[in-house]
Amino acid sequence: FFALLLARALKTYLLTRRRADLAVVVGLAWLTLALPPAVATTWMQLGWWIGHFLEVLGIALVVGAVCLDLRRGRTSSRPLAGDLRAAELVAEEEAFFGARIRALMVKLGEKDDYTEGHTRRVALRAVQLGEELGLPPSRLRGLAIGGLLHDIGKLTVPDGILKKPAKLSDEEFVVIRRHTLWSVELLGGFDASVQRLVLDHHERLDGGGYPHRKPAVELGLDTRILRTCDVYDALVTTRVYREAWPYEWAIALLRRETGAAFDERCVEALERVLRREGLLPEPAAVVRRKTAPFRPPRSRRASTSRSHGVHRVFTETSDPGDNPVCRRRAGRARGPVQAVAPMARNFARLAARRSSGPRLSTSAIARRSVSPRLNAASSQLT
Repeated sequence: FFALLLARALKTYLLTRRRADLAVVVGLAWLTLALPPAVATTWMQLGWWIGHFLEVLGIALVVGAVCLDLRRGRTSSRPLAGDLRAAELVAEEEAFFGARIRALMVKLGEKDDYTEGHTRRVALRAVQLGEELGLPPSRLRGLAIGGLLHDIGKLTVPDGILKKPAKLSDEEFVVIRRHTLWSVELLGGFDASVQRLVLDHHERLDGGGYPHRKPAVELGLDTRILRTCDVYDALVTTRVYREAWPYEWAIALLRRETGAAFDERCVEALERVLRREGLLPEPAAVVRRKTAPFRPPRSRRASTSRSHGVHRVFTETSDPGDNPVCRRRAGRARGPVQAVAPMARNFARLAARRSSGPRLSTSAIARRSVSPRLNAASSQLT
């Protein structure tokens, strides 16, 4: 039981990195260590006293952290409950990330409302994709911070360029592309993984991105997730220079650029997340027709007899395309020759098998054994 609580608390601490959550981890670890000597020894042995001492300390640490959470207005202790999701880190960045990130976000909101909201949405999508792809808690935390701060360098971009309601000129585009470098300068003291995310989130898998045109082998999964979410949110939201795209259009563009600009795993994970939220329709069910084994056409009338050792079968197939009578009824017959030709061939083959003299050609046998009408049809076929 204590081991299960310890695993939950450790996962929460790797997401939050709060001292109170660390105290819960340490307290649960001491309770886990104190249990065996407290049960297996007696009060006359030293292990019994050490176990109970660790038990008291562990209870004190856990209870203190829980009381602190309740005092801050939380209804439960997140380390013990183990229900903290990475998306909550984005919603309460000051509680989980500290005042510095909160101050940067406030300053970015004063600079440009759209950019501040964009960074929050990108961070939320990024941690959702990270959870979908099975990233560990420590990387989810870095992904959340990187998503919140990936455009912090736009604090340095002039308002005339950042909020321009028209296409940027070449000189203006050069300025806007430098925001990744300015972001890293503003994030001195942050973890190296966060700085790498902020610097590389405009790189492409084919090496055509900026600022350093890095190849795909140098771009980790975290960076690919952040890039996918960044472009997706930019497409589905209204900008100062264009209207928002429908979700289907944005996903179609991401699919088209898969392999060159976006990672296929990230695009597929994004589609799954959007479908769960009802923003994308479920893929149409693929109806697969079962292929039946080949069977010859069923006969509607068949007669068999044996005469002179010859097995004779006369059939009329059920396929209208093979039945001259049905073809004639459907208006597809082109004349009497096509209607009587199969009958002429059957009579000719039968006569050839019965003949005991020299083998004659099919045309000759047909002329001798059938009516003048059939003879005329057979002569036209040959």
